[in-house]
Amino acid sequence: MNFQHTDRYAFFLDLDGTLIDIAASPDAVTVPSDLPDILRKLHGATDGATAIISGRSIDVIDRLLAPAVLPSAGVHGSEIRLPDGTRRKTATNWLTRPMREIIGELAFQHPELIVEYKDLAVAVHFRGAPDLAELVRGTLGKVAEIADGGLVVQPSKMVFELMPANIDKGRALAAFMAQPPFRGRRPIAIGDDVTDETMFASAQEHGGVAIRVGRDTVRTCATERLADPIAVRALLGDYLDRPGMDAASVVSASAA
Repeated sequence: MNFQHTDRYAFFLDLDGTLIDIAASPDAVTVPSDLPDILRKLHGATDGATAIISGRSIDVIDRLLAPAVLPSAGVHGSEIRLPDGTRRKTATNWLTRPMREIIGELAFQHPELIVEYKDLAVAVHFRGAPDLAELVRGTLGKVAEIADGGLVVQPSKMVFELMPANIDKGRALAAFMAQPPFRGRRPIAIGDDVTDETMFASAQEHGGVAIRVGRDTVRTCATERLADPIAVRALLGDYLDRPGMDAASVVSASAA
């Protein structure tokens, strides 16, 4: 994989597990001090064609990456901030009172779980109680049944997320690619989880490259690998620092 500055790239970056390390709870993450500046410079170097596509809300993305402000897709694409700053929601608030009561009872019975309400999705983290994984999956599945096909249960790393069925990160990437300055560029999608697989596929459909982060052996449609967020930040830094960088060495080192 060679990145040459003669190519016109667009970068699509997941946040947790990709740019920053995953923590025990969503509020416990640590953002490297140099990351906002790296992203600000990358945004400038690509003429604005750098976007964050995350399970976090756009407001949380902005808080974590301040003072950098980038085009972003939050809650897996259920909300999007376009390059011109306009924001739109691609899904509506679906959480009914019976649904909320089922999730609330689960949280009451098992306080070791972390329930994260995101307006357009609900994530139940079981990192502190991995033995409850199937209970969480089953409970959210019951909520999805109430919605009669309108909701899906999305597995991720030590979390299950209940979200509208018609949104995913791949659709978010495609929405950005239809807009300047992304239009006509070669997308580079970098993520670490099953929720990023649709983003990987969309990047490849647009003639781009998909890079999965992590040393796991999970089946992926990504064609390249990086070891961890440190390697991702190094790759982005090298892209900025070298007039014609060879990223293959970074990928090879991460796979060693």
